[in-house]
Order: sequence, then structure tokens, then C-alpha cells
Amino acid sequence: MTLLASLCLRSEFIDRIDEYAGNSEITSDQIVPYEEDKVKSFSWVKEADADDFEKALQESGDVEEYCVESDNDDELYYTVVHSDRHHREIYDYCIENGVAFRRFEQNTDRQIIDVRVADRESLKGYISLVDSYDQLRITLRWVDDLSSDGNDSHKAQLTDKQSEVVKYALTNGYYDQPREIGMSDIANEFSVSTQAISDRLRRANKKLAKEFVN
Repeated sequence: MTLLASLCLRSEFIDRIDEYAGNSEITSDQIVPYEEDKVKSFSWVKEADADDFEKALQESGDVEEYCVESDNDDELYYTVVHSDRHHREIYDYCIENGVAFRRFEQNTDRQIIDVRVADRESLKGYISLVDSYDQLRITLRWVDDLSSDGNDSHKAQLTDKQSEVVKYALTNGYYDQPREIGMSDIANEFSVSTQAISDRLRRANKKLAKEFVN
């Protein structure tokens, strides 16, 4: 089995980018180990003022150093050293468990990450590890089984809104017995009606059920 999964990540670093350089588009080429317990990222940054982007880097709690490697008018190429331990621990898990990154893109207030994994356990382990850090917030957008043939391939394509609601419901006890929170609590969190939350959960649960049953 080979799976391709798309995830949405929020972090303090991403929040600072959104605060100071919200119009920027960031695409990371690669992430490599650096020194004993750090990682270094290589990223193209478009639609960003260099001063604003670097202000975001300086305000972020996990950026140790950065450097502009190339400046091509409307596109900058940065290397950034991330010192927070969670970056290296996540990187090491991915190397040990065959989690291969296919895409890193950031627009507005979130980063989209596509990963290729050998099985569901590796994917679950990756999500659980990322989710164990208080400063990180991750949600699953969709999963595609690349080993399926054209007749039975499937993808749980959740919208961002569906994914966020499912994640909040799961982590706050909506699916527990007895329930820790109700539909109205979720609606208040997202400032929408209970009917809207009911529709999102119903559609998301149907997609996820079909994906796992298949």
C-alpha cells in the first residue's frame, strides 16, 4: 500500500508570517538536518516585501538564523535554520518511517503539506506526533490510496472547513461517550449555526467512512 495524504498545518511560525507578510506565497524545496538537533529549510518566497518577511522570521520563536541566497526581483530564496526541537524530532520520525514530503506551500494563514507514506500506521503516527506539540495544529484534508487501480481508487477529499470541524470535534470530546461537548459548542467555536456544523460533520463523516471502508 502507498498513500498520498494532504494536511493543513498551523504554527506560531506560520502565524508570524501571516501577521507580517500575509500576502506572501512560500514554497519549500527541501528540509535537511542541521547540526545535532536542528533542521534547515530552503524556500522560495513570492509576493513578499523582504523587510516584512524578515520581521516575521525575527519574531518567530523557533528561527535561529536565516539568509537570502537569491533575489530575483519578485522572488526571494531563503535558507532558514529552525531550532525548536519538534522540527528535528518530526524530521527524524519521517526518515525512520518512510514519510516522504511531496509539497510544502503556504498561503495566507496555513501551510499545505502533501506526504507520501507506505501505510496508514505511518500516517497516523506522523499526525499524532505533530499533534502532540502544543504549538502545532494539524488537520487531515484528504487521503488517496495510490496502490489502488482505476476501478476502486478513492480519496477522502475534505474541505478545509470540514477538516477543521472534525478535528475540533474529535479533540474536544464530541465523539466520546458520554460527549464532552455538543453541536452548539462547536457552532459557537466557529461562529456558525448548529445546522451548518451538522452538515459539515455529516458530509465529512460520510467521506471518511467511504474512504476507510473501501
